[in-house]
Amino acid sequence: MFDSRTLHGREVMSRVVEVFGDLVYDSVISRTVKFPETSVAGEPIITWRRNPVVPSRIEHSPAK
Repeated sequence: MFDSRTLHGREVMSRVVEVFGDLVYDSVISRTVKFPETSVAGEPIITWRRNPVVPSRIEHSPAK
């Protein structure tokens, strides 16, 4: 998993590309909160919360 927000993540990615060159795929798996949650739950990420509860939007009444 790659987190581009951290210096460490960017340095590791740079070093991996430097060492392995063309063997490194262009696709990057970004870090999500789902991964740590699935580890705690002991469940594969593809089956974890198939239908997550999404907070409902806040509806504002129009100004009068």
